[in-house]
Amino acid sequence: MRNIVKVITIIKELPDFLKTLKLCLDLSLQTSKFYTLMRILTEILMPVVAIIIAFIGRIVINVLVGQAEYAIKPEHLLLILLGSLCLIALIRRLSGNVTQYYRMMHDDMMSAKVAIIIMDHALKADLEHFDNPEYYDKLNSANRDSYAINNVVWSTISIVSSTVSFVIAFVVLSQMSFIYGIALLVASIPASIVAATFTKTLYFMSLEQINSMRQMGYVQGISSEQSFSQKFRLFNVGKKLMDRYKRIWKGLYNVKRKASRKRTIFVSILECMPEVVIALIGIDIAFRVLSGSATVGDYSLFLGLTAQLWSAISMFSMSAMQIYYNRMKLDNFKSISDFKNTVADNGDLVLESVEAIKFSCMSFTYPGAKVKALDELSINF
Repeated sequence: MRNIVKVITIIKELPDFLKTLKLCLDLSLQTSKFYTLMRILTEILMPVVAIIIAFIGRIVINVLVGQAEYAIKPEHLLLILLGSLCLIALIRRLSGNVTQYYRMMHDDMMSAKVAIIIMDHALKADLEHFDNPEYYDKLNSANRDSYAINNVVWSTISIVSSTVSFVIAFVVLSQMSFIYGIALLVASIPASIVAATFTKTLYFMSLEQINSMRQMGYVQGISSEQSFSQKFRLFNVGKKLMDRYKRIWKGLYNVKRKASRKRTIFVSILECMPEVVIALIGIDIAFRVLSGSATVGDYSLFLGLTAQLWSAISMFSMSAMQIYYNRMKLDNFKSISDFKNTVADNGDLVLESVEAIKFSCMSFTYPGAKVKALDELSINF
């Protein structure tokens, strides 16, 4: 019953999931249409090449064991097939290197674009926001989680690749038995649901730890500041700072270790189910070979397709979880826009030189405060 509720919850969150994909892909295309499209194409090419290699391997094995007859001599056929495999291997290697290059360049471009978005927001924000701890935590979280956009783009491309791989493997595998693909798909669902649940738990736990992580960053930062070094030595507080850092870190570590340990145990156990299904499929195909209804090449092809199908399901699930995990980070990234400016920036003059700075009868009150922070202040510099 609990699993059904979790599935319904995931389905309800599907619209937000798709909005996240659209947001990140739009940003990716704005950054570089060429790199985005090339990354998608090269990722689609990978599973297609893998299927072609599996089919050629099937023919090679059947020729070697004498279970197939062709119009040309076996020696000539083997040379053609092995030459084709060599050529495909070279293409796959080059494609992998090109994909890595595209990803590196594209990721750098997107990181720069996201950094500029955050900088633009911070530079236009009212100064009073920086006195608000909540805003400061959100801004730090946005900087920390901005890489999530790159991760979502990469995970989206991986989903496209794994979907193509799944469809091709499932269709070909169905020629042997439709039940193979269905059984493997059903066996993989529990592990995916549990992984999704723990992913959500770990992220919300990390949000709760932001304040403590900020304290750790502050302690580490002032420890290496030249302006504080003399005072640390004078009052001999270096050990106290390190002890404080270790104490905060240990508390965060213990909480994360407990949750991560549970995730590892449950997911590892549930992921054994698809492996058992693959083993049973292998046994069934082996008996088909012994009965003469399938060839040795069929055994190699369909068992390889079964492994590829499980790999595609696993990759799809992992990529979807990464998008889900990073979607929550993107929600945090977008939340900095919830802090609206109350001071209008209407000035458009450019200062070429400053001869004096004057404040005349200036007053200011922080939102929610009853006492003015500045009351009729006049200063002339």
